[in-house]
Amino acid sequence: MAAILLFALAIQDPESVPRSKNGRIDLIRVLSGHRREVSCIVLDPKAKRILSGGADATGRVWDLDTGKVLQTLEGDGSPISAVAFSPDGKLAITGSWNSTFRIWDVDAGKELASWKGHDNLIGSVAFAPDGKRLASTSWDETVRLWDVENRRELRRMVGHRGWVDCVAVSPDGKKILSGGQDKTVRLWDAETGREIGTWKGHAGHVWSVAFSPDGKRALTAGDTSLRLWDVESGKQILVMDEHEVGVDSVSFTDDGRRAISAGGDKTVRLWDLGSGKALDSIAAKGAPASLAVRGDTAVVGNCDGTLTVYRIR
Repeated sequence: MAAILLFALAIQDPESVPRSKNGRIDLIRVLSGHRREVSCIVLDPKAKRILSGGADATGRVWDLDTGKVLQTLEGDGSPISAVAFSPDGKLAITGSWNSTFRIWDVDAGKELASWKGHDNLIGSVAFAPDGKRLASTSWDETVRLWDVENRRELRRMVGHRGWVDCVAVSPDGKKILSGGQDKTVRLWDAETGREIGTWKGHAGHVWSVAFSPDGKRALTAGDTSLRLWDVESGKQILVMDEHEVGVDSVSFTDDGRRAISAGGDKTVRLWDLGSGKALDSIAAKGAPASLAVRGDTAVVGNCDGTLTVYRIR
Protein backbone atom coordinates (compact mmCIF):
# COMPACT_ATOMS: atom_id res chain seq x y z
CA MET A 1 0.00 0.00 0.00
CA ALA A 2 2.82 2.42 0.80
CA ALA A 3 4.19 2.06 -2.74
CA ILE A 4 0.77 2.79 -4.19
CA LEU A 5 0.49 5.89 -2.03
CA LEU A 6 3.89 7.19 -3.20
CA PHE A 7 2.97 6.51 -6.84
CA ALA A 8 -0.36 8.28 -6.49
CA LEU A 9 1.21 11.33 -4.87
CA ALA A 10 4.01 11.44 -7.43
CA ILE A 11 1.64 12.08 -10.30
CA GLN A 12 -0.13 14.95 -8.56
CA ASP A 13 0.87 18.29 -7.16
CA PRO A 14 1.46 17.40 -3.47
CA GLU A 15 -0.28 20.58 -2.42
CA SER A 16 -3.46 19.49 -4.23
CA VAL A 17 -3.71 16.09 -2.50
CA PRO A 18 -6.34 16.20 0.28
CA ARG A 19 -4.95 15.49 3.74
CA SER A 20 -6.94 14.28 6.70
CA LYS A 21 -6.96 16.38 9.85
CA ASN A 22 -5.33 13.82 12.14
CA GLY A 23 -3.42 11.56 9.74
CA ARG A 24 -5.69 8.52 10.12
CA ILE A 25 -7.09 8.61 6.55
CA ASP A 26 -4.74 8.61 3.54
CA LEU A 27 -5.83 9.15 -0.05
CA ILE A 28 -4.22 6.34 -2.07
CA ARG A 29 -5.50 6.89 -5.58
CA VAL A 30 -8.35 8.13 -7.77
CA LEU A 31 -9.85 5.73 -10.34
CA SER A 32 -11.58 6.98 -13.48
CA GLY A 33 -13.74 5.02 -15.89
CA HIS A 34 -17.43 5.56 -15.21
CA ARG A 35 -19.02 8.39 -17.16
CA ARG A 36 -21.66 9.20 -14.55
CA GLU A 37 -22.34 8.74 -10.83
CA VAL A 38 -20.92 5.64 -9.15
CA SER A 39 -24.05 4.72 -7.25
CA CYS A 40 -22.95 1.42 -5.67
CA ILE A 41 -19.68 -0.22 -4.75
CA VAL A 42 -18.33 -3.28 -2.92
CA LEU A 43 -14.95 -4.90 -2.20
CA ASP A 44 -14.42 -8.62 -2.71
CA PRO A 45 -13.84 -10.86 0.34
CA LYS A 46 -10.04 -10.69 -0.02
CA ALA A 47 -9.98 -6.92 -0.66
CA LYS A 48 -8.23 -7.50 -3.98
CA ARG A 49 -10.95 -6.28 -6.34
CA ILE A 50 -13.60 -3.57 -6.42
CA LEU A 51 -17.01 -3.94 -8.05
CA SER A 52 -18.73 -0.69 -8.94
CA GLY A 53 -22.03 0.12 -10.60
CA GLY A 54 -22.95 3.36 -12.25
CA ALA A 55 -25.61 5.53 -13.75
CA ASP A 56 -23.74 5.00 -17.05
CA ALA A 57 -25.32 1.50 -17.08
CA THR A 58 -22.02 -0.33 -16.58
CA GLY A 59 -20.54 -2.43 -13.82
CA ARG A 60 -16.76 -2.45 -13.52
CA VAL A 61 -14.39 -4.84 -11.78
CA TRP A 62 -11.15 -3.13 -10.73
CA ASP A 63 -7.81 -4.43 -9.49
CA LEU A 64 -7.30 -2.64 -6.18
CA ASP A 65 -3.49 -2.69 -6.33
CA THR A 66 -3.05 -1.43 -9.89
CA GLY A 67 -6.26 0.56 -10.34
CA LYS A 68 -6.88 -1.11 -13.70
CA VAL A 69 -10.31 -2.17 -14.95
CA LEU A 70 -10.34 -5.97 -15.20
CA GLN A 71 -13.86 -6.37 -16.56
CA THR A 72 -16.64 -4.12 -17.81
CA LEU A 73 -20.11 -5.57 -17.22
CA GLU A 74 -22.72 -4.29 -19.66
CA GLY A 75 -26.36 -5.35 -19.57
CA ASP A 76 -29.27 -3.79 -21.40
CA GLY A 77 -28.44 -0.10 -20.99
CA SER A 78 -30.30 0.44 -17.72
CA PRO A 79 -28.37 2.29 -14.96
CA ILE A 80 -26.96 -0.02 -12.28
CA SER A 81 -28.12 0.78 -8.76
CA ALA A 82 -26.93 -2.25 -6.73
CA VAL A 83 -23.92 -4.59 -6.73
CA ALA A 84 -22.62 -7.49 -4.63
CA PHE A 85 -19.84 -10.06 -4.68
CA SER A 86 -20.66 -13.63 -3.68
CA PRO A 87 -18.89 -14.74 -0.46
CA ASP A 88 -16.31 -16.69 -2.48
CA GLY A 89 -15.72 -13.75 -4.83
CA LYS A 90 -16.43 -15.80 -7.96
CA LEU A 91 -19.81 -14.30 -8.82
CA ALA A 92 -21.16 -10.77 -8.99
CA ILE A 93 -24.74 -9.58 -8.88
CA THR A 94 -25.94 -6.33 -10.40
CA GLY A 95 -29.37 -4.77 -9.98
CA SER A 96 -30.69 -2.02 -12.19
CA TRP A 97 -33.28 0.68 -12.59
CA ASN A 98 -35.43 -1.57 -14.79
CA SER A 99 -35.80 -4.17 -12.00
CA THR A 100 -33.38 -6.64 -13.57
CA PHE A 101 -30.89 -8.79 -11.65
CA ARG A 102 -27.86 -10.14 -13.50
CA ILE A 103 -25.40 -12.83 -12.36
CA TRP A 104 -21.85 -12.52 -13.69
CA ASP A 105 -18.76 -14.71 -13.75
CA VAL A 106 -16.27 -12.22 -12.32
CA ASP A 107 -13.09 -13.61 -13.90
CA ALA A 108 -14.61 -13.96 -17.36
CA GLY A 109 -16.84 -10.88 -17.23
CA LYS A 110 -19.58 -13.09 -18.67
CA GLU A 111 -23.29 -12.84 -17.86
CA LEU A 112 -24.55 -16.20 -16.59
CA ALA A 113 -28.22 -15.45 -15.97
CA SER A 114 -30.76 -12.66 -15.42
CA TRP A 115 -34.25 -12.22 -14.09
CA LYS A 116 -36.84 -9.55 -13.39
CA GLY A 117 -37.53 -9.44 -9.68
CA HIS A 118 -39.12 -6.21 -8.46
CA ASP A 119 -41.81 -3.85 -9.70
CA ASN A 120 -39.54 -0.79 -9.60
CA LEU A 121 -35.90 0.24 -9.35
CA ILE A 122 -33.67 -2.11 -7.33
CA GLY A 123 -32.25 -0.18 -4.38
CA SER A 124 -29.65 -2.58 -2.99
CA VAL A 125 -28.54 -6.21 -2.86
CA ALA A 126 -26.63 -8.29 -0.32
CA PHE A 127 -25.62 -11.96 -0.31
CA ALA A 128 -26.30 -14.17 2.68
CA PRO A 129 -23.12 -15.81 4.05
CA ASP A 130 -24.04 -19.16 2.46
CA GLY A 131 -23.84 -17.58 -1.00
CA LYS A 132 -27.11 -19.27 -1.95
CA ARG A 133 -29.50 -16.49 -0.98
CA LEU A 134 -29.68 -12.84 -1.96
CA ALA A 135 -31.55 -10.04 -0.18
CA SER A 136 -32.76 -7.06 -2.18
CA THR A 137 -34.72 -3.86 -1.72
CA SER A 138 -36.65 -1.73 -4.17
CA TRP A 139 -38.62 1.41 -4.73
CA ASP A 140 -41.64 -0.92 -4.92
CA GLU A 141 -41.61 -0.74 -1.06
CA THR A 142 -40.56 -4.37 -0.58
CA VAL A 143 -37.60 -6.34 0.74
CA ARG A 144 -37.15 -9.73 -0.92
CA LEU A 145 -35.04 -12.83 -0.41
CA TRP A 146 -34.02 -14.94 -3.41
CA ASP A 147 -32.69 -18.41 -4.20
CA VAL A 148 -29.82 -17.33 -6.46
CA GLU A 149 -29.26 -20.60 -8.32
CA ASN A 150 -32.92 -20.99 -9.28
CA ARG A 151 -33.69 -17.24 -9.37
CA ARG A 152 -36.74 -17.93 -7.24
CA GLU A 153 -38.32 -15.63 -4.66
CA LEU A 154 -38.20 -17.18 -1.20
CA ARG A 155 -39.61 -14.38 0.95
CA ARG A 156 -41.30 -11.03 0.39
CA MET A 157 -41.16 -8.61 3.32
CA VAL A 158 -43.67 -5.78 3.34
CA GLY A 159 -43.80 -2.99 5.91
CA HIS A 160 -41.89 0.02 4.63
CA ARG A 161 -43.85 2.91 3.18
CA GLY A 162 -42.03 4.42 0.24
CA TRP A 163 -38.71 3.57 -1.35
CA VAL A 164 -36.53 0.96 0.35
CA ASP A 165 -32.93 1.85 -0.45
CA CYS A 166 -30.57 -0.26 1.64
CA VAL A 167 -30.21 -3.81 2.93
CA ALA A 168 -27.77 -5.91 4.96
CA VAL A 169 -27.75 -9.58 5.97
CA SER A 170 -26.43 -10.55 9.41
CA PRO A 171 -23.18 -12.55 9.60
CA ASP A 172 -25.11 -15.69 10.63
CA GLY A 173 -27.60 -15.22 7.79
CA LYS A 174 -30.59 -15.24 10.13
CA LYS A 175 -31.58 -11.55 10.02
CA ILE A 176 -32.07 -8.89 7.37
CA LEU A 177 -31.88 -5.14 7.99
CA SER A 178 -33.44 -2.53 5.70
CA GLY A 179 -33.97 1.22 5.60
CA GLY A 180 -35.65 3.74 3.36
CA GLN A 181 -37.78 6.74 2.63
CA ASP A 182 -40.14 6.28 5.60
CA LYS A 183 -37.27 7.16 8.01
CA THR A 184 -37.41 3.73 9.64
CA VAL A 185 -35.00 0.82 9.95
CA ARG A 186 -36.63 -2.59 9.96
CA LEU A 187 -35.28 -5.92 11.17
CA TRP A 188 -36.60 -9.11 9.57
CA ASP A 189 -36.36 -12.84 10.26
CA ALA A 190 -34.72 -14.26 7.13
CA GLU A 191 -36.28 -17.68 7.62
CA THR A 192 -39.90 -16.61 8.03
CA GLY A 193 -39.92 -13.09 6.54
CA ARG A 194 -41.51 -11.82 9.74
CA GLU A 195 -40.75 -8.29 10.88
CA ILE A 196 -38.87 -8.49 14.20
CA GLY A 197 -38.57 -4.80 14.93
CA THR A 198 -38.97 -1.26 13.66
CA TRP A 199 -36.32 1.22 14.76
CA LYS A 200 -37.16 4.91 14.76
CA GLY A 201 -34.76 7.79 15.32
CA HIS A 202 -33.72 9.23 11.99
CA ALA A 203 -35.40 12.46 10.95
CA GLY A 204 -35.00 11.74 7.25
CA HIS A 205 -34.46 9.11 4.59
CA VAL A 206 -32.31 6.16 5.71
CA TRP A 207 -29.71 5.58 3.00
CA SER A 208 -27.38 2.94 4.49
CA VAL A 209 -27.44 0.06 6.99
CA ALA A 210 -24.73 -2.35 8.18
CA PHE A 211 -24.31 -5.16 10.70
CA SER A 212 -21.24 -5.32 12.93
CA PRO A 213 -18.87 -8.26 12.29
CA ASP A 214 -20.34 -10.14 15.27
CA GLY A 215 -23.93 -9.27 14.29
CA LYS A 216 -24.76 -7.80 17.71
CA ARG A 217 -24.86 -4.16 16.66
CA ALA A 218 -25.93 -2.24 13.58
CA LEU A 219 -25.09 1.10 12.00
CA THR A 220 -27.56 3.22 10.08
CA ALA A 221 -27.11 6.46 8.15
CA GLY A 222 -29.72 9.04 7.25
CA ASP A 223 -30.43 12.77 7.63
CA THR A 224 -27.08 14.13 8.89
CA SER A 225 -26.47 11.39 11.45
CA LEU A 226 -25.05 7.93 11.98
CA ARG A 227 -26.73 5.80 14.62
CA LEU A 228 -25.48 2.72 16.44
CA TRP A 229 -28.08 0.17 17.58
CA ASP A 230 -28.22 -2.96 19.72
CA VAL A 231 -29.72 -5.57 17.39
CA GLU A 232 -31.29 -7.79 20.05
CA SER A 233 -33.14 -5.03 21.92
CA GLY A 234 -33.51 -2.51 19.10
CA LYS A 235 -32.24 0.21 21.43
CA GLN A 236 -30.22 3.13 20.12
CA ILE A 237 -26.71 3.22 21.61
CA LEU A 238 -25.10 6.25 19.98
CA VAL A 239 -25.93 9.18 17.71
CA MET A 240 -23.05 10.68 15.71
CA ASP A 241 -24.11 13.93 14.10
CA GLU A 242 -21.17 15.91 12.73
CA HIS A 243 -21.84 15.71 9.00
CA GLU A 244 -23.27 19.00 7.77
CA VAL A 245 -25.31 17.44 4.95
CA GLY A 246 -27.00 14.05 4.63
CA VAL A 247 -24.95 10.90 5.22
CA ASP A 248 -25.08 8.62 2.17
CA SER A 249 -23.12 5.58 3.33
CA VAL A 250 -21.72 3.99 6.48
CA SER A 251 -19.71 0.87 7.30
CA PHE A 252 -18.01 -0.82 10.24
CA THR A 253 -14.29 -1.44 10.19
CA ASP A 254 -13.36 -5.13 10.37
CA ASP A 255 -12.75 -5.01 14.14
CA GLY A 256 -16.21 -3.51 14.75
CA ARG A 257 -14.79 -0.75 16.92
CA ARG A 258 -14.84 2.05 14.37
CA ALA A 259 -17.10 3.32 11.60
CA ILE A 260 -16.47 5.08 8.31
CA SER A 261 -19.03 7.37 6.71
CA ALA A 262 -19.34 9.40 3.53
CA GLY A 263 -21.66 12.38 3.30
CA GLY A 264 -23.16 15.01 1.08
CA ASP A 265 -20.96 17.56 2.83
CA LYS A 266 -18.16 16.10 0.68
CA THR A 267 -16.28 14.51 3.56
CA VAL A 268 -15.25 10.99 4.56
CA ARG A 269 -15.13 10.53 8.35
CA LEU A 270 -13.72 7.98 10.77
CA TRP A 271 -15.53 7.38 14.07
CA ASP A 272 -14.79 5.73 17.41
CA LEU A 273 -17.82 3.61 18.32
CA GLY A 274 -16.86 3.48 21.98
CA SER A 275 -17.16 7.21 22.51
CA GLY A 276 -19.12 8.25 19.42
CA LYS A 277 -16.47 10.85 18.62
CA ALA A 278 -15.07 11.58 15.19
CA LEU A 279 -11.42 10.49 14.99
CA ASP A 280 -10.64 12.08 11.63
CA SER A 281 -12.06 13.45 8.39
CA ILE A 282 -10.86 14.15 4.87
CA ALA A 283 -12.30 16.20 2.02
CA ALA A 284 -13.83 13.90 -0.58
CA LYS A 285 -13.52 14.26 -4.34
CA GLY A 286 -16.85 15.78 -5.23
CA ALA A 287 -19.97 14.35 -3.64
CA PRO A 288 -19.73 10.73 -2.38
CA ALA A 289 -22.54 8.42 -3.47
CA SER A 290 -21.39 5.01 -2.17
CA LEU A 291 -18.87 3.41 0.18
CA ALA A 292 -17.20 0.02 0.75
CA VAL A 293 -14.77 -0.95 3.52
CA ARG A 294 -12.64 -4.04 4.06
CA GLY A 295 -9.47 -4.36 6.10
CA ASP A 296 -7.62 -1.04 6.10
CA THR A 297 -9.12 -0.01 2.76
CA ALA A 298 -12.11 2.23 2.10
CA VAL A 299 -13.38 2.95 -1.41
CA VAL A 300 -15.82 5.76 -2.18
CA GLY A 301 -17.88 6.06 -5.36
CA ASN A 302 -18.45 9.66 -6.37
CA CYS A 303 -21.09 11.58 -8.28
CA ASP A 304 -18.51 12.68 -10.86
CA GLY A 305 -17.90 9.07 -11.95
CA THR A 306 -14.63 8.55 -10.07
CA LEU A 307 -13.71 6.16 -7.27
CA THR A 308 -11.38 7.25 -4.47
CA VAL A 309 -9.34 4.72 -2.51
CA TYR A 310 -8.28 5.47 1.07
CA ARG A 311 -6.10 3.72 3.63
CA ILE A 312 -7.44 3.78 7.18
CA ARG A 313 -4.92 3.81 10.03
